[in-house]
Amino acid sequence: ATSAPAAMLPIEFGGVVLINLTGEVAFQAANAAVSACHAASVKPSDPAGESERLKLQLLWRGRRIALNRPADETLGMLLAKLACSCTLSTASPREKSATAKKKKHRTVAANAAGEVVGDNAAALEVLKTAPLLIYVEPEHASAAAKAAISAKTANAAESEKNKFSAPDLECSPLWFSAVLNPPLVTRVSVRYKLFADCPVLAVLETIGATPDAFELRWQYADATEPAGYGPVFIPRRDDVGRSLQLEALVPSLPQFGQKASLGKVLAMPEGDWHRERMQAFRQQQQQEDERRNSQEKAAFRVVSFNLLAEGYAQTPQAESSMYCSCPAPLRRFVHRAPLLGRELLQLDADIYCLQEWCVGNTVSSPSASRAFDKTRRVQEGCALFYRKSRFSLLQTQALSISQQLAKHAMFKELRASLSSKWPDLLERLMPQLGTVLQLTALRDIKNETVPPLLIANTHLFFHPRASHVRILQVYAVCRLLSELITAPPLQSASLVLCGDFNCDADSGGHRLLTNTKISHADKDWEHAPTYSWDEQNCDEEVLDSETAAAANSEATATADATAAVEGLSLELPPSVHLKDCYAATPLPFTNFVCGFQAALDHVFVSKELHVVGTLPGVSFESVDAHGGLLCEFYPSDHLSIAADLQYKQ
Repeated sequence: ATSAPAAMLPIEFGGVVLINLTGEVAFQAANAAVSACHAASVKPSDPAGESERLKLQLLWRGRRIALNRPADETLGMLLAKLACSCTLSTASPREKSATAKKKKHRTVAANAAGEVVGDNAAALEVLKTAPLLIYVEPEHASAAAKAAISAKTANAAESEKNKFSAPDLECSPLWFSAVLNPPLVTRVSVRYKLFADCPVLAVLETIGATPDAFELRWQYADATEPAGYGPVFIPRRDDVGRSLQLEALVPSLPQFGQKASLGKVLAMPEGDWHRERMQAFRQQQQQEDERRNSQEKAAFRVVSFNLLAEGYAQTPQAESSMYCSCPAPLRRFVHRAPLLGRELLQLDADIYCLQEWCVGNTVSSPSASRAFDKTRRVQEGCALFYRKSRFSLLQTQALSISQQLAKHAMFKELRASLSSKWPDLLERLMPQLGTVLQLTALRDIKNETVPPLLIANTHLFFHPRASHVRILQVYAVCRLLSELITAPPLQSASLVLCGDFNCDADSGGHRLLTNTKISHADKDWEHAPTYSWDEQNCDEEVLDSETAAAANSEATATADATAAVEGLSLELPPSVHLKDCYAATPLPFTNFVCGFQAALDHVFVSKELHVVGTLPGVSFESVDAHGGLLCEFYPSDHLSIAADLQYKQ
């Protein structure tokens, strides 16, 4: 409310205004506005004492409140007094007493203004019973309002030249609707480099609302219209060199939005072998689409990808030996994240099984279930994403393999055998391992007659002398899966098992999966009596090549010098007799670092699923020319793998 007619007001009302009282400039601007308003409303005939006062009247929840304050009082103090008066007008006697004691220490700011109500009777009636001024702590006020206040001050200074001097005109009040704690964006940004053809994810810091409440607009500085909307934006190749901006706002309250300049779009690093690999996969898919008849059920794509956790890429071992051909700036996540996003985008999968996904990773934003190994120094684990337009979620859970081995009744006989043979393995080693089995059951929306789909994602323990540990982990994983798919509600579910198994084709864990059993005389039991947790004094992924080579040499010498170790004979239940999706087209390697190459990543499926295509491998020469995996244009030390699967008729 004001004591001057609308036509002569020094401040133009009608839009949403946020008054920010956190800075000296804001206080000065607000004081100037109040002084100008006072000067414009004072009549020449007013007594001298009255001309130095600001009179304010308003209705607060049906009660009339009047203030008579010095004109040179700061707006902060004025609002503090107003807040106290509003509180006391509706408070009980006891509350009034308590409020009076605190009012000297109260600091407030105001989120005020909005739409002029004027003489609209219906709107006026609503306002008489609704809060008109809302108070928040000063630190919550948006610094973006300073520009608005400065503009209002300029208007006030201009109006000072035309003071109101008609004594016979009546002054009428103006009514305004108020915005209760308006949704504010305090910061908009992106965390990673802006590469063409790579997805960019917006990061918002907000007050009074979640990021979902804001409309996001991506726009180039030299353009008049937005180039895109939503949380994810993909710059095009012909946008290289253009400056990109991001704006976040609520359309009904655009004044509370925020805009940021993100920098120039960079050319995406490219490599021949990566481009050729993706082209071959696309051609394979096109051929399969042309061959498939209308009666066949639609295929779905599963991807497994070890992303390489940021903590593992920045260790001294990474610098000196593991990724010595890849400079430190290219190993940082700010460079790798957009390239990881590009890889996932190009693969266009229906299901992603990711390993070494770190807490706080933001390379994309689909629905995900995640499971983390909380015992490690580097907090990384498994993440599973699925396409919502293809699948619906039935259930999800994450199991600690070590805890299941230690407590589940089905492993009672196994625990007894391990305790008698290698007590340290069960009592000291296994409790230290945080390997997670991530389980997600999905329903295929496009094929509702088919059974549920159980997706299992894992990342098995690594140490060159711990092949026997991986055998036991594979056995435990398969027994747990068998229990799930042989009982309701997932009885007869189709099974997909993905992950970084740290097992190549010549390892005991892989033999157990492909042959469904393993002998007590298998060579990979040889270190079971001697391997201990003391040898694993760092995160498994940071072991350098020299350590691995030394361990392998020692293993060979030990095997030659001693008799074979008698291990355990294990056999998998028939329900988990799985097939390797790459059995017909074996990959030469999926991991290529410091002279070591092996196919450690796998996708296994149950017999109900037919493999119609796989993502091709890469030649040794192509990758070796760039010093191995993890290079300028490839963001991980593991190749992504993918399989197109179809339900059998």
